[in-house]
Amino acid sequence: MKFNLKEKIKQLSSTKKLRMGGYSAVSAVLVAAIGIALIVAVDSLPTKYTRLDLSGKNLYNISTETENIVKGLDKTVDIYYIAQSATKDEIIDQMLQRYASISGNINYSIQDPAKNPNFASQYTDEAVEENSVIVVCGEKSRYVAYSDIYKTEVDYSTYTQTSEFDGENCITSAISYVASDDNDKIYCTTGHGELELETYFSDMLADRNAEVESLTLVNSEGVPDDADCIIINEPQSDLSEQDVTMLEEYRSSGGNIIVISGYTGQDFANLNSFLSGYGCELERDLVVEGSPANCVQGFNYYLVPNIASHEITDPLNEENYFVLTPMSINIKSVDGSSASMTEILTTSSEAYVKTDTASAQTLEKTDADPEGTYTTGVVSELTTDGKTSKLLLVSSSGFLSQQADMIVSGGNGDLFLNAVSWMSGREEGIAIHAKSLANEMLSVSDSTSGILSFITIFLIPAIVIAAGIYILIKRRRR
Repeated sequence: MKFNLKEKIKQLSSTKKLRMGGYSAVSAVLVAAIGIALIVAVDSLPTKYTRLDLSGKNLYNISTETENIVKGLDKTVDIYYIAQSATKDEIIDQMLQRYASISGNINYSIQDPAKNPNFASQYTDEAVEENSVIVVCGEKSRYVAYSDIYKTEVDYSTYTQTSEFDGENCITSAISYVASDDNDKIYCTTGHGELELETYFSDMLADRNAEVESLTLVNSEGVPDDADCIIINEPQSDLSEQDVTMLEEYRSSGGNIIVISGYTGQDFANLNSFLSGYGCELERDLVVEGSPANCVQGFNYYLVPNIASHEITDPLNEENYFVLTPMSINIKSVDGSSASMTEILTTSSEAYVKTDTASAQTLEKTDADPEGTYTTGVVSELTTDGKTSKLLLVSSSGFLSQQADMIVSGGNGDLFLNAVSWMSGREEGIAIHAKSLANEMLSVSDSTSGILSFITIFLIPAIVIAAGIYILIKRRRR
């Protein structure tokens, strides 16, 4: 019998077994192809979608403020992470990858100092720490030290140490700086007993790429042309008429003013003359809060005012931050101004004005003290010949102090920076908070602890055992 190879193959290919084998092979190939396609598709997605932040403190994630700034870039920014592969910080690395995933204008790479020891010297003369970052755009660059990304502070009064991750704030500030064509110039007036701006707040401005200088009006021919904003911080004596004339000229040119002036027991006639152009004036007597919900416990002259909606206050309201205005006086509105004024900080209706502060033995309310809702913060816009001047007025002694800001977890600083941003028209002035690295403790009462113990030790095991017995009995009955 002659063997027919073609006939044999035909018979084999017609069998059900071979057909099923062919189907399985084709299915396996299709599944593999789909799997590879999914891997490629997922790998091409932005980092923020493929790497979840499971740190519990959102260390890897970045804020909406940063996303808006990065998406708005119209220049190429290079971010270099100075680190060796074996010792790189994963938190920093993943955060920087997220920056690059948001905008095609950001290029991110890791530079190994062991392989390229002279790389960082192109951009900074400082001794570069490992795990630091260099941000470059064109001819501008900024070095962000590792010790600035991870901030450690010691409170010597309690001998406690706090650590924070400030990476997003540092990197976003650096990107804003290198990508900006110019920086804000802010002048703080002197010559009237003004308080010097604390380093705490001047550093905030520096982080927002603002330059701060002192300005003595009496020695000047006028406000410098490059002034984006003038800060008058708690003057202890009134302005002169010459000072007011210079500030009015600055206002007419579209200049911006921040005035912080609280309780001193004095009248400021010339300062009020200037402020009246914005539709407001400062009164003299101390405002005391009658509602416990609107003041610091035990200090009813440390006001925690209600915050109205405005461009500079909305970020605080959205994140449930408070503002503290210690030693405040009332701001009253005045007629005759074409300015648009908004009351942004107000007391409760239970607040009152202490009219006899100098001789009073207590700050408790008396029949002579008028009660009502008072204003401790306003913003105003005044347009002259097509040029708009903006004002922030806060009637508080100590508003721009680190102590007050820490009591409200940075709320005062946020309002201050948001005002500077609003005046300059820069989005990047919005504050970005550092993230605490402290372990969070869960505290429960004894009763709650007992309930949780009963559930985990007795109830859950009992349910599992009962379910097992039920399934066993049911199976034996089949």
